[in-house]
Amino acid sequence: MRHRLDLIITDESFVENIDYAAPLGKSDHSILHIFCNLKAVKYQFCNKFAFSKGDYEGLRNELQLIDWNDKLLPYSDNIDQMWQNFKCDLEKSIERFIPKVKNLTDIKKDSWTRPLSPYVWAKISKKNIDSGPDTWKHRIK
Repeated sequence: MRHRLDLIITDESFVENIDYAAPLGKSDHSILHIFCNLKAVKYQFCNKFAFSKGDYEGLRNELQLIDWNDKLLPYSDNIDQMWQNFKCDLEKSIERFIPKVKNLTDIKKDSWTRPLSPYVWAKISKKNIDSGPDTWKHRIK
């Protein structure tokens, strides 16, 4: 007999096959052999901006020193070129005043610790609320 604990809950189609084996010991739950079709992706470490540690006063001061009228007026007839020049100066200033760090926490993504979708978690939570600590008492009578 299969129980809820003997199920795999997923909204992805990576499970290729499930073999139900005999229970272990005196357990009434089956042992599941799950065959999944997964592909490993090699993670590339890259430096990311640590915006929380930035020198925003220095960034603000540097950007205020730029004469934007002189810098952008030659491109007044080409908004794309104006944007590219503004963006280039802004990115150079950000590189100077916002430090970069290797973000090692990206390896352990939230989806790895909780691989179920929010929809499935909501269903499980509702089931737990509906079968709270006192709901079993009606079965004892």
